[in-house]
Amino acid sequence: MYSYKAQKLDGKYKKGIFKGECIEKLEYDLRKNGWYLLGYKKKSDLWNFNKKIKKNTLYMLCRSLAILLKSGINLIQAINLISDKTKNKKLKESLIKINEDILKGESLYSSLKFQQNIYPSLFIEMMFAGEQSGKLVEILNNLAMHYKEEMKLIQKIKKAFIYPFIVFITSICITSFLITNILPEFLQTLKDLGGEIPTYTKIIIFVFQETYNNIFFIIAILIFASIGIRSKLISKTKDCKGVVYKVPYIGNLFRKYELQKIFYYLGFLFLSGIDILSSLEKLQSSLSSTFFKEKILEVLNKLKSGEAISEAFGELNLVDKEKIIMLEVGEEAGDIEEMLLKVADMYLQEIYEKVDKLSIYLEPVMIIIVSFMVGSIVVGLLIPMMNIMDLIAC
Repeated sequence: MYSYKAQKLDGKYKKGIFKGECIEKLEYDLRKNGWYLLGYKKKSDLWNFNKKIKKNTLYMLCRSLAILLKSGINLIQAINLISDKTKNKKLKESLIKINEDILKGESLYSSLKFQQNIYPSLFIEMMFAGEQSGKLVEILNNLAMHYKEEMKLIQKIKKAFIYPFIVFITSICITSFLITNILPEFLQTLKDLGGEIPTYTKIIIFVFQETYNNIFFIIAILIFASIGIRSKLISKTKDCKGVVYKVPYIGNLFRKYELQKIFYYLGFLFLSGIDILSSLEKLQSSLSSTFFKEKILEVLNKLKSGEAISEAFGELNLVDKEKIIMLEVGEEAGDIEEMLLKVADMYLQEIYEKVDKLSIYLEPVMIIIVSFMVGSIVVGLLIPMMNIMDLIAC
């Protein structure tokens, strides 16, 4: 990845990002459009944890594109308007590149494919469905609504963890204050009176000192762990053949989250006029979860052998009986796309309920943890205090 500067003969100047190994190709592409390469340098990607465009940006993009296209503005003009107005540097650079590709004769889908490192795969496939069916505005509106719901869900999850996080940080601060400011005073008094430091107190001091002395090493480990968790390697293998989905409560929450996305996108693809087999093929190739990729492939094979959608999903034991019945009703009524979206909505509501319950459970758990941390220090203070009182009494 390279950052570069280029200029036209009329004095226009621009900066950009080039992904590739051949700088000559960059120069060639620029010259074709009247630009001259002024300079470039290799761009470090070490700290760019999240390359993908965020949900709130995708929501804004889908909503703005839908409004502009519905008003009669063509795609190139719409993209130009959004790229001019947006303050998101990553999105601006992307939209400029998309416009250049469309002007060269590329479709929106093929241009997005070149930038699949920053756009979600399912978003790209939905754009393909919109272009093929001529329902791009409808698809964009549906996606905007979906991303808005996902943003609300993310905010709800963050809100659930804010209180426990604050309590945890507060407990660490209190513990550190007691060990660094209060405990040494008691220990010094105990030594002056000729007493011995209790073993329990020595253990507490040792643990704290070791943590304090290696604090930078611990922080480094946490940083690299964060990089590892966000890396493509971990994200591709994190399912461990579905083991993560079997973890009590949390695993069920993750499973419902993936299923609501699957049913939403299937419903959107159906509404755009894409047939069931093509919809499942696109969905299967776009999912990041290895476990669900395999499950959707099983569904696809069952449909090819003549089974119904409800029957295929029912045999996987992923979807509960109530939702399978809803799919059966949708198939019989010839309204399967609407029923898929209703199933997705049900999963979303179940996730909201689980997150609410999680926040209720987290608070007492964090109180117990804080009580244990502070209590252990208080005990460490009380033991030398009692020893001091014994020595004074003698």
